[in-house]
Amino acid sequence: MNWSGTLKTPTNRLPNANPKVYHMPAWGGYGDPKRLDVISRIAESRGRDPKIATLAVQILKKARVKPRQFKKQAAALLKWVQDNIYYVNEPGERLQDPLYTLKVGYGDCDDMTIVLYSLCRSIRLPVKLVICGVSKDGQKVRYHQGDQHYPPGVDWSHIYLAIGNDPFNPTFFYYAEPTVPKAPLGWDVINAKKFNLPELAGYGSTSAAVAGSMAEMTATASASRGGKHLVEGGLFGVNWKSIFAAALVGALVSVSADGIKKGIKYAVDKQKKRAKKSPPVGTHLVADLG
Repeated sequence: MNWSGTLKTPTNRLPNANPKVYHMPAWGGYGDPKRLDVISRIAESRGRDPKIATLAVQILKKARVKPRQFKKQAAALLKWVQDNIYYVNEPGERLQDPLYTLKVGYGDCDDMTIVLYSLCRSIRLPVKLVICGVSKDGQKVRYHQGDQHYPPGVDWSHIYLAIGNDPFNPTFFYYAEPTVPKAPLGWDVINAKKFNLPELAGYGSTSAAVAGSMAEMTATASASRGGKHLVEGGLFGVNWKSIFAAALVGALVSVSADGIKKGIKYAVDKQKKRAKKSPPVGTHLVADLG
């Protein structure tokens, strides 16, 4: 394949066995929307590869996901990438063919995102690339591929995916973070509290890192071309501040470990019941974050 022609950018092959790793000599001169276009072309191309489709179906069958269960399909593919591709930082920018990433079993955020993107596209799940970074005033900001508003003055440092809820008529997209193990479908680092990716330090200042947590997820909807982006759920679906409070109460009531365990179990069960009755509600628009 003529990758320079396909990607519409000068491309050099690095000396690796097939499939290849590609170095983009003009990468540093591209704006982020152009970079997203190049990355999506790589992923779209492999999304039509029968080998990727075969792997996707094997993953879904092993996870016991039935046909047309689109959300479960997305969740299963996300979990597989999290569990099977080892995240590493790169000394410089290189883009790996998803087959190469699957072969060697490691990659950075763009490589893992490309793998997840191609797996989703191989079974026609709609996707959008998402980048996030930190603005000069220390705010975490995201940009979805295709959004009309491109936030200026942002130190972009991380890429992940948003996966649509329907192959034919998507009405909203779930965020999908492949580099954070056990991050559920719908989890978004932008809304996390007390959890920071090192990539999001921003402009070399520790004050620019915004607190986040996998334990406390905020439901977030964002207006964007082609649908809404929905963030839902948390780590095990519970609020750990309440859990620790329940443990403290249990300890005060009884110095035994049983008292603490009962307090935790009661709080967990209560929160799960409340979560089923009250679905998450969107709170922020992407334009507001720019």
